[in-house]
Amino acid sequence: MAHAAEAARLTELRLSVIEDRWRAELALGASARLVGEMQVLLAAHPLRESTWGLLALALYRAQRQGDALEALHRARRVLREELGVDAGPELRRLE
Repeated sequence: MAHAAEAARLTELRLSVIEDRWRAELALGASARLVGEMQVLLAAHPLRESTWGLLALALYRAQRQGDALEALHRARRVLREELGVDAGPELRRLE
């Protein structure tokens, strides 16, 4: 049990660091090249609301507004179907 908890903690830490890097790169103007990385992470961790928000922001800044809205709609659908919850305030604000 302790190993599983530590593995989960380290996974969360790794994912948080990746998202922090993406935030920094988005702040520096990167967007389009991050989309693929974000989509790969979301395929493995579809319940990460923060990653959905970063994906939508990257798509929007890459002049792909329709895709950004679709990502937000997918996020809401996944959260509703898997967890029975609506998107949090950050995703609603982005939308």
